[in-house]
Amino acid sequence: MPRPPARSSSLEAERSHRRLVVALLIGLATLLGAHDLFAQRVVLVRPPDPDALLAEAFTRLHAELRLQDFEVLIVNATGPSTPEALAAAAQQADAFAAISLARRANTRSADVWLVDRVTGKTTLRTLALDRESDAPTVLAMRTVDLLRSSLREYAPGKPPPPDVHGVDRRPIPEDVQTFSAPPPPDFALALVGVMLVQAGEVDAAYGPGAAFEYRLSDRFRVGLLLAGPLLGASFDARYGRATIRQELGAIEGKVVVVEHRPLTLAAVVGLGVFHLKARSEVDPPLVAQSDDVTSALGSLGAEIRLALTDHLGVSVDGAAIALAPKPGVAVLDDRVLYRLPLLRASAGLTVAF
Repeated sequence: MPRPPARSSSLEAERSHRRLVVALLIGLATLLGAHDLFAQRVVLVRPPDPDALLAEAFTRLHAELRLQDFEVLIVNATGPSTPEALAAAAQQADAFAAISLARRANTRSADVWLVDRVTGKTTLRTLALDRESDAPTVLAMRTVDLLRSSLREYAPGKPPPPDVHGVDRRPIPEDVQTFSAPPPPDFALALVGVMLVQAGEVDAAYGPGAAFEYRLSDRFRVGLLLAGPLLGASFDARYGRATIRQELGAIEGKVVVVEHRPLTLAAVVGLGVFHLKARSEVDPPLVAQSDDVTSALGSLGAEIRLALTDHLGVSVDGAAIALAPKPGVAVLDDRVLYRLPLLRASAGLTVAF
């Protein structure tokens, strides 16, 4: 009886040792990996003088940097802002940048000092403060823009020349690269193939389409979709058949749900016009006839876009379409009414400019 507990204790001790070794190895790997990268950290120097405007701007700037997923380290100023003092603060904190705000006495302006260790550049920018109510927000946002512009001096993958002093040449974290990346082009044109499916007795239709898009912001876009002629749809009846031609146009609003380059997922809402023209093919002595109908269109769908380069990509989207009034096709007494929803799918090439 006494031996099994001893063996059990031995096994438990061995497992504990293994867990300890694994934990140490993981910790060592983490430390080594962190040493090879910049910390995603910004040093923010607290203004030395009691100034309500600078204090509010400092708070807003801190919040904006946190929204960009940066770790913000706040330090107290020990003297006037100088390039050497800021560089030393950034290096001591292993940060990729340091920022200091200062107010000029008896003036409607503020100085922004910025040291960027990615490019080795020190920037002093004096900003006018026109409206007292908006001044803290403007100062904070302009400071963030200044940091982004400083980081963009050298293109990704092309570090500063070897003779540039003050550059930390370790790999730059992905979040910092994303923050400093130039904004995507405002316009995009897509050439797509379109399939229209009516869940009933009408065959699917196929044809070309084109979509034009304008980027309102990082999350919102607006565009125009045109598709047609969409051919191949038909309705078989007892005394013949009807061939169907369809076109549609819609103004679309897009909301980016997920953007993790190179993939973008957006929800799409559209309003527009749908046109259907049908022509019968009947046996004699019946006479062929044609007719058309125009309906209002509403759609709800999603789009997935894969960026191949900064200006070229492929997109796939799908949408459910509601029509009013509902179109229908008839050959003598045989008729079919379009069931809802009508389904649309498209895929093609997108060029941004």
